[in-house]
Amino acid sequence: MPTAWISRRVGGDQIDYADESQRIRDMFAQALGKHGMTPRMDEVYRAEVADLPPKASPALRAKPPNRIEETS
Repeated sequence: MPTAWISRRVGGDQIDYADESQRIRDMFAQALGKHGMTPRMDEVYRAEVADLPPKASPALRAKPPNRIEETS
């Protein structure tokens, strides 16, 4: 399973909505606004929090992206 599908809270690479920066949400709202739309994600953000595990330790969150390592 790709780590992009696994929450950063448990050692994967996916940033959950609850952990998304406000800057990203603002950019999303601006992009929608250019097309006369507004975001309707607030309910999704709130609903997700109930199912999330606790945040991972800082060591897990700071891990570098996955890379394929060469073997000799």
